[in-house]
Amino acid sequence: MSNVSTLVTLSVVEIVALVAVLAFFLLVLTRMLKHVASNLHQVTAGVGAIEGHLAILGAVPAVNDNLDAIAGALPVVARTANAKANRR
Repeated sequence: MSNVSTLVTLSVVEIVALVAVLAFFLLVLTRMLKHVASNLHQVTAGVGAIEGHLAILGAVPAVNDNLDAIAGALPVVARTANAKANRR
């Protein structure tokens, strides 16, 4: 009978050790996930800042249209300037 009680006692000790190890790793995993959450918060803040900086790019199509109009007028301006230079 003592062999059975020894086996039961060792089984209980083994189960308690298993639960303790699992609890330890859960605590370590919790700490790691908190660190990852902190990093993700920093990344989110950085992306928000970048988004704010890129908001000015919404005006780019209007600026490009104006520059295209100016570029279209440059040949006329160049011919006029060349004609005036040749008259002198």
